[in-house]
Amino acid sequence: TRKEKIDINHHTMGQSLSQMYIHLVFGTKRRVPLLVPEIEKQVHAYLAGTLKKYESPALIINSVPDHVHILFRLSKNHNLGHPPRPNIRRKPDKNKRLCN
Repeated sequence: TRKEKIDINHHTMGQSLSQMYIHLVFGTKRRVPLLVPEIEKQVHAYLAGTLKKYESPALIINSVPDHVHILFRLSKNHNLGHPPRPNIRRKPDKNKRLCN
């Protein structure tokens, strides 16, 4: 049998992979039921698009009139201390309608 010499100073580590899934829940101001069915799809699309910009894709988004649940995968470029936050405080343009 042939014995091989192992160089312990030149050892490569295997690659590790971790994924963080975040369940984000937030409500409307004072829990006013603003998320009506007429705008629900547009709000969900906006939230999904915002998370996509942060490389943190939404797996599922669901809402009821006064709050939203989002399950998304946190990008490796962000940490739990500063996860991506959709900018939902923006005041809507008075001339732009959300629903037809």
